[in-house]
Amino acid sequence: MVFAIHLDKITDLRGDDFVGAWVDCVKGHYRLWTHGICDVELNVSNLACSRGVEAVLGVLKDWDIAGEGQERERRHSNAPLFMPLVLLSDKYWEGKMLRTYFHDIESFVWIFAYVFLWYDATESTAVIVDRWMTGDYKTCRVKKNDFLYGGEQRLDLRKNPPSAWRCQWPLASALLAWVRHRHIAHFGAIFDGTQLEATLAAVDHAKLLELVRGAGYDVLFT
Repeated sequence: MVFAIHLDKITDLRGDDFVGAWVDCVKGHYRLWTHGICDVELNVSNLACSRGVEAVLGVLKDWDIAGEGQERERRHSNAPLFMPLVLLSDKYWEGKMLRTYFHDIESFVWIFAYVFLWYDATESTAVIVDRWMTGDYKTCRVKKNDFLYGGEQRLDLRKNPPSAWRCQWPLASALLAWVRHRHIAHFGAIFDGTQLEATLAAVDHAKLLELVRGAGYDVLFT
């Protein structure tokens, strides 16, 4: 017997319900990653939710191009909008870079920022995301890099976060700051070797959850 579960778009959620569903997707992705199943098509359409009587759960879907182990080297996402900056390069698209766990974490962070800036957006926030929406990965990298490191944009959002997401924006800001710090510290680094990568994945996953807790979301871990 086969049961079908109705799933809604994660973008139908608002506020803390969205954050909780997003964290569920991150946790599910990590479990699959540690078992060698790697989804390189991380984008907002992959993230869904199931609305239960007592809770809303985040669900990952559409794993038709998920690969195992070293297949990560030759599988490419077609969604530059959500791809990590370091993979928006000729080297990756030529199959010369290995995708690591942190690269997928960064994709999750870009999804997080995208939803906050695009849904229930103001004109000033929508124009930021509109610059990322290009099929040209080099242009996308430049525009996302400008946002990540652009002091004026970040300062403006710190003072005037998206009104619909005002309470959740501090977490988005913390996640983006972490990505920025990692880029500064490790830009261009390619980690190879299964054991080393597994260790880094555990550390990065724990750090992301620590940032979520630090933003006041302890309830998601009870």
